[in-house]
Amino acid sequence: MDDQSVAKAFRDLVDLLKKHEPVLDEARRAEIEARYKAEKPELQKAAKGLLLYLVVVVVLFLSASVALALWGSGLLGHAGLQLALAIATGTLGSSVAALLSALDRRAHGWELSNGWKYPQPEPADKFQESMVPIFVVRPLLGSVMGLVLYLYPWPDKLTYVSDVSIGFWGFLLGFLAKSFLDVLKGVFKSVFGK
Repeated sequence: MDDQSVAKAFRDLVDLLKKHEPVLDEARRAEIEARYKAEKPELQKAAKGLLLYLVVVVVLFLSASVALALWGSGLLGHAGLQLALAIATGTLGSSVAALLSALDRRAHGWELSNGWKYPQPEPADKFQESMVPIFVVRPLLGSVMGLVLYLYPWPDKLTYVSDVSIGFWGFLLGFLAKSFLDVLKGVFKSVFGK
């Protein structure tokens, strides 16, 4: 077989695929639709449950942060107030970040149990049921970041640090906790290898 006949055979194959592409896309779309209809009730239940949980956590820790900022000093003393406020606002920040991320994913669509994306492949970050445990635990990342904020020695060195600024930094660290840990993981990977 010479080069010309190989090139012609290749062009014929490409033309044939182009001719049947709509049929293949239609069959694939029907398969995705059927899979989505089967998984839709569980996906929606998981999304509603997760969003309700995150809203409750945000309201709870927002209330706790406000109460601590207003009345905590008399109950806990200065050091106790800073610790409680750092943890509460860190948890609040991480909860808000998790809620926004979950809402964003839900707005983009669904990822089915076999990895197919619905209704479109893009954007890639869609809500999937297997991510629910990650979102449930994510507020704890903020709690840890709040504790790290409190234990870090800078408040002892800076006398002008107020309880309000501890709350602000706690919220900010909690909100960025996942990003911070992702960066930290990348640093450890690049330094220590796989």
